[in-house]
Amino acid sequence: MSNYYQNKFDDLKLKYEISEAINDICNLYLDNKPKKLEKYKKTNQFWYFIKNIKFIEHMDNHILTLSLIKGIKEQYIFSNDFLELIFQKDKEILIQAIKYSKIFLKSSEENFINIKNFYLSKNIYLDFFKATDILDNKYNILKNKVNNEIIRLKSFAYFDLIFYMSLYTMKQTNKYYTLTEYENTGDILTKILHDRLKEPDKKRSDYKFEESGIRIVDLLSKNKYNDGLQKLETIINIYKELYLFENTTIVTFCFDDNFQFEIINEELNLKVIDINKYKKCIPPPKQAQEVNEHRRPLAAPVPAALPS
Repeated sequence: MSNYYQNKFDDLKLKYEISEAINDICNLYLDNKPKKLEKYKKTNQFWYFIKNIKFIEHMDNHILTLSLIKGIKEQYIFSNDFLELIFQKDKEILIQAIKYSKIFLKSSEENFINIKNFYLSKNIYLDFFKATDILDNKYNILKNKVNNEIIRLKSFAYFDLIFYMSLYTMKQTNKYYTLTEYENTGDILTKILHDRLKEPDKKRSDYKFEESGIRIVDLLSKNKYNDGLQKLETIINIYKELYLFENTTIVTFCFDDNFQFEIINEELNLKVIDINKYKKCIPPPKQAQEVNEHRRPLAAPVPAALPS
């Protein structure tokens, strides 16, 4: 059967460099603009075309990641041979695709199982996949409580957002964290999200970060929350300048290379690699005292590194 993407590529490569032609084809797949492309989804023509070993090396990493995310959502099953090609190009691409697609919350899906087993067989990213196990377990427990206790899913205030962010805030994955604490955390994260979505595509230079940080701290300070939320408050206070959202896409510190996580005593903990990167976000002692004059003390600053 004729392949639409192959035919399109054959035309483009006569006019452009191979890499440019390939990335144009990927953008065509991502855009979904021509209505006639809908019928090619079922036959997976794009992936049959792209699996050619000669093409992967020419693809832009970001475009490839976006394509993988879309493929995951369309439930196209990637073979181990294809995973190997992507891994050889850049071992981080598949990890990013897992994060952004949130497939780690659907651990029974074949793609997640294949990717997880692929990485485990190479003995890398072990902590990452252990973290996804913890999150998946907590996610299912909470979902069961929602069903069994007839709690509105909406009351969790962007239920998935909690897990999307908690992959790196980490304290929220504590196995002793209660249902109410998750709900309160979700309310806070939702208000933060709404605050950041008042204007689309905010730029750092156009946003009043200090006022935003104070509002967030004030929001947290009005309630008597436990250590988990105090730690979240500290992280937000340090990271307030970099909480950016582009339209409805969450672009948080979840994907900042300066943040990592580690597992200590079966719990996930945040690790800041270089705290100096955020010094400009932290007010001087006198200013901090004035800002928090009528508020409870902040939790201790997040350490530059946690003991392994």
